[in-house]
Amino acid sequence: LYASGSTRLQAQLEAAAHAADLDAVARIAHAWKSYHGNVGARRPERLCRELEEAAQAGDREAVARLAGELAQAYTEVSGALALEFPGRAA
Repeated sequence: LYASGSTRLQAQLEAAAHAADLDAVARIAHAWKSYHGNVGARRPERLCRELEEAAQAGDREAVARLAGELAQAYTEVSGALALEFPGRAA
């Protein structure tokens, strides 16, 4: 569930951030935060929380920076999960 849901949420987040749709960014970051928390991925979980707060505050610069950091953190977590559970991570 983490892999498939996260792949979908990452794509949605990238599209929303690119379109500067801060309401959508906040909703997606909020949803994705739980996914990360459920697998113990603390850095992406924290970044989602910060991204949600930045979007709610209308801070476009922070949203762009945090979205990039979150994409990198998700790639790292995905890679680690793929090693731990071959054939199950996205």
